[in-house]
Amino acid sequence: MNFKKLFLILLMLPMLNSCVDTTPGQVSPGGLKDPIFGIETGGLAHGQWKPALSVGDNYWMIEGRPIRAALKGAGNHCAKFGKSIKVDKQEKDLYAIVYFSCQ
Repeated sequence: MNFKKLFLILLMLPMLNSCVDTTPGQVSPGGLKDPIFGIETGGLAHGQWKPALSVGDNYWMIEGRPIRAALKGAGNHCAKFGKSIKVDKQEKDLYAIVYFSCQ
């Protein structure tokens, strides 16, 4: 009996994982959504970034996972204005934070 329950749980794990949106690209400011309750968890999947936040006059901050995703998000943000990115500072951890301006 216990073997059947374990087998059923193992079969269901991939389905639960597929409920989380791990599509690369920009996500909402709150990050990933919990698949069961639908609330934003604040996390990021690999290749995702949050929208850029203004932290000064033409000075922005963006959070991504990993650093390449954060830089891509910053580049996309500046491209909306027809400008290029100038990186000021990078902080690397599980989630990378990039401070930049658009020129």
